[in-house]
Amino acid sequence: MKRHDRRFYYLMVVTCTALWGTAYPAVRWLVMSGMDPYLIICLRVYSALLFALIAVIVSRSRVDFPAIRRNFLPYFLMAVTGSAGFMMLMTIGLEYTEAGKASFLAGSNPVLIVPLASLFLGEQFTLRKLAGVMIAVVGIGLTVIGGDIAAGSSLVFRPADIILLGAALLWAVYSLLTRAYGNRLPYFTGLALMFVCSGLVLLPLFFRVAPMMADLNGKQIFWLLYSGFVPGGIGFVTWNKGVNVLGASVCGTINSFMPVFATIFSMIFLGERMVWLQACGGALVVAGVCAALGHVRLPVNTETGAAWEEEPQAKANV
Repeated sequence: MKRHDRRFYYLMVVTCTALWGTAYPAVRWLVMSGMDPYLIICLRVYSALLFALIAVIVSRSRVDFPAIRRNFLPYFLMAVTGSAGFMMLMTIGLEYTEAGKASFLAGSNPVLIVPLASLFLGEQFTLRKLAGVMIAVVGIGLTVIGGDIAAGSSLVFRPADIILLGAALLWAVYSLLTRAYGNRLPYFTGLALMFVCSGLVLLPLFFRVAPMMADLNGKQIFWLLYSGFVPGGIGFVTWNKGVNVLGASVCGTINSFMPVFATIFSMIFLGERMVWLQACGGALVVAGVCAALGHVRLPVNTETGAAWEEEPQAKANV
């Protein structure tokens, strides 16, 4: 059995949230450049599928077709909620909402993931974790409000923002499914299956928007491939591994960093300004996540996701 420092997986999930933070300004730019949102959704999913297939080939993962048939339904549901569904609602929402506020609305899922993981998966739910999540969410809110102040506008919630709240709910459901079923197939094989299912779901839509591909320019193609390979492919791999080892509620809490990263990358790529209120919000997010996670328990059995002190038999054999 493998033993790893839990902090390694914390760092992995934080890196994942940073990668996802780049997706919001990238997709926002694609929408503002005139690309059809539905074409963006399809090409992001198909780019991520290409990444997953390449990963399966390079890693020489064994493709167990009987296991794939047995686990098709859970991975299909993961595709509908986590890739096709979430990417669709996020992209449509970014057509009407600024990247910073969109990341706040879609990134508010820790409030959903923590109680749902306790209710359906039996993960530990404490007042300390709840307080930490709420502090982080307040920090996210300050980050977004500060962004509106920097842009010279007021924070206004529109009916279309409900779309992004729906994205947060889908991501929470996806995280629970990943924790429950995500270790039934090798990671790259499972990722490829999920994106194959997503591609099949989006196929009728793709046939409708495919003719628009002729109008794409080089910069649009670059950002489509980037958003599919990096936030899509690498991001999903690291997230799924983190959820299977650390649990849905822990990773959901760490996901509070994502709107902060989205704000930083929006400054870099979209020229948005940062004000002191956003810096205070980012500090609150860090404080809230640290308070929710508490001390780091060492080490972790990556095959089961449990701390070794929870596995007497394994510990006795060390």
